[in-house]
Amino acid sequence: MTTNNHPNHMPRHSMNLAQVWFSYTGRLKPFDYWVKGFAPGILLGLLAMRLEASLDAHGLLLLLFLLFSLWPGSALLVKRWHDRNRSGWFYFVLLIPVVGLVWTLVEAGCLRGTIGDNRFGPDPCT
Repeated sequence: MTTNNHPNHMPRHSMNLAQVWFSYTGRLKPFDYWVKGFAPGILLGLLAMRLEASLDAHGLLLLLFLLFSLWPGSALLVKRWHDRNRSGWFYFVLLIPVVGLVWTLVEAGCLRGTIGDNRFGPDPCT
């Protein structure tokens, strides 16, 4: 494992699930975004919907799930923007109706990040 002296340096290894979901530092490759982040989030959302229906909780369980998912969801997307060598503040492109969602889906969800190290850390694909 190699290191550098960059202040946002993350070791050159795969992030564990806690780092993927709760840390705003480092970079995340598209595969990890979908497999370690988005897919588990969808599965947990479906589970919450199922529990909501069986417990007849009047939307409370879904509200709690949505509130819980704000932090991991934003942390995942910020790390994807970092991988594209963009500030985490680029997250707010989602506020642009329709265009922001499509832009985010294509650029953060599908495109490869910066090749090699960038200002947010080492290349997660190496």
